[in-house]
Amino acid sequence: MNTVFDDSVAAKVTADKLLDDSWNDDKGRRWYAAWTRKIPGFVETYTGLYAGAAGAASALLQLYAHEKGIKIQTETVEYLFLK
Repeated sequence: MNTVFDDSVAAKVTADKLLDDSWNDDKGRRWYAAWTRKIPGFVETYTGLYAGAAGAASALLQLYAHEKGIKIQTETVEYLFLK
């Protein structure tokens, strides 16, 4: 079956996945990664935009602003390359 999602549905599915993949406790929310397969117990958190908390937070912020009708006054980092 071929299902077509509009942007808002796709954004909500992505947000749910991001939140499901995160760890949240009294210290805050973070995303763990274990990319070092030679040492599988070595797990760390990344903070970058592409592979880290900054990118996840940016995506969630964009969805929140869209759903609440909030216009973000500053450009987000991922769109600066368009200038």
